Amino acid sequence: MRRSSQALAWLGPGVRTACFGLMAGTALLGLTECNALACSQCMCGMPFPPDALGGPAPRALRAGFEEQYLSKQNALEDTPGVEREREHHVGASALARVSSRVLLLGRLPYVFKQITTEPVGAAGSIARTSGLGDAELLALVKLHEFPLGDRAALLSLVGGTRIPTGANQLKSADGARLDEHLQPGTGAWSGLAGADLTLPLTAGRLDLNASYRVNAENPEHYRYGNALLYNAGFARRVRSVLELSLQINGRLAQQDHLADGTLGRNSGGSVLYAAPAARWFAGPGVMLEAGAQLPVASALKGEQQEHATARFAVSLAR
Repeated sequence: MRRSSQALAWLGPGVRTACFGLMAGTALLGLTECNALACSQCMCGMPFPPDALGGPAPRALRAGFEEQYLSKQNALEDTPGVEREREHHVGASALARVSSRVLLLGRLPYVFKQITTEPVGAAGSIARTSGLGDAELLALVKLHEFPLGDRAALLSLVGGTRIPTGANQLKSADGARLDEHLQPGTGAWSGLAGADLTLPLTAGRLDLNASYRVNAENPEHYRYGNALLYNAGFARRVRSVLELSLQINGRLAQQDHLADGTLGRNSGGSVLYAAPAARWFAGPGVMLEAGAQLPVASALKGEQQEHATARFAVSLAR
């Protein structure tokens, strides 16, 4: 731990305070009850690869495909019963190095959604939709680099927007607009801003990230709650072809604002995930990724239950 202690000392009192604040906040925020969004529209996790600007072999462009699986359940809003939501995202992503200080990330998913409704004392139903989801464009900008021997600690800014490219007006066979959570897109813009700190340690790398997402109202006057997303993770290379990591991913946000002006009873709360992941460098420029998020603590509004999520990706760098 001597080298990590030297690293923290070199960063100076201001950055040390931010670093320890992020780590302490990560441990405490997920256990704090608050009005927060617990929904896939604000999926948590580090938006950029942990070593995106400081990796051993930076490339100009990395493009690939990724899959994500999500599910949750909550009580019905208007009648006793349970609603189960499942989502499957299949999409393209591209990571472009504009300069030594700027990295851009773009994602465009195709979304499959299913909601199973089980009211008490009545027949249940299953509704399914699919379609293009909302595109996302993010930027990572290096603010400062702190040399530490043959490696460096990096302090960066993260920012971006989610673009309402997905359909938000799908209707049922009888012409009624489908539930908001069945729509492939949110129908509204959102913006994200935050900071990222990557710190080399003796045995690996520590990554800290915190950001805030602001969501606009869609044409149906529905607005997903603004969200604070925070992450802390440790990653270590195993030989030259495998990297293993363990992160803590957390999310706090305001409740959803429904179309009638009220707050969703079963939409708020905080959640904390343990997130193991692996990256396999399979060949020149080829990378395979797999990860999961396992809920370990939550304080959700109303009757809700978050389930595990999974992500798989393959990409090629040029």
